[in-house]
Amino acid sequence: MPSSYFHPNPSLALGATELTPIQMCNAYAIYANQGRDVIPYAIRYIQNRDGRELVNIEEEVGKTIASKKIDGSIQIVPENVAYIMTSMMRDVVDRGTANETIRKLAGFTLPAAGKTGTTQNWTDAWFCGFTPDIAAVVWVGYDQPFMSLGKHQAGAAVAAPIWGRYMKDIYNGMPEPVFASPPDGLVGIGVCRDTGLLPSPACTVVGDLIIPGSGPTETCDGNHFKMKSILEKYMENEGITSQ
Repeated sequence: MPSSYFHPNPSLALGATELTPIQMCNAYAIYANQGRDVIPYAIRYIQNRDGRELVNIEEEVGKTIASKKIDGSIQIVPENVAYIMTSMMRDVVDRGTANETIRKLAGFTLPAAGKTGTTQNWTDAWFCGFTPDIAAVVWVGYDQPFMSLGKHQAGAAVAAPIWGRYMKDIYNGMPEPVFASPPDGLVGIGVCRDTGLLPSPACTVVGDLIIPGSGPTETCDGNHFKMKSILEKYMENEGITSQ
């Protein structure tokens, strides 16, 4: 995608850029391919009425991929970065915003990764996801930006179930997808489960893989327990139950 799509402003980090579903799918397919380039094409070849081949797009794409392998430009995202991003997006499906609708409502239980997306005023709802075999994107919305899908019609509620049902049908009879093992260039550390900082003795420690030099440098001071207690007390007083 050309850099002109991405305007340098603070909201860029939140995804405030307009892209098409095929562009999003192409980007997620690169993560499914362990950071290597993917060139989408819809038509394999074209023949005339006599059966003579006029163009073979599949062959041309194959040659392009082969040349990228030779000069090294096929690796768009470093493999260790792609692994960490994929791991984070697997959490979205396994225990994050898409868990309820993909795993329970749609019934797709195989290993997968992805991300929900919702624009302001519930104008657009997205789910972009992948397995090691297939990348697929679901967008739900209107072609008029002032239209709203309705209150709380977010990506997890609207787009993710469609994605889950589609993937469930696709994998009917296919082997279970297997994500790649961690590549070289990652190290394991223990962090505080609540803050992501280096753990203090009172913290619940969870393991994490990081790129050397990118991990936390500060140690958790334990204040998250106090904040958690305040939040739980507030929820109790307001009659709010956690989901």
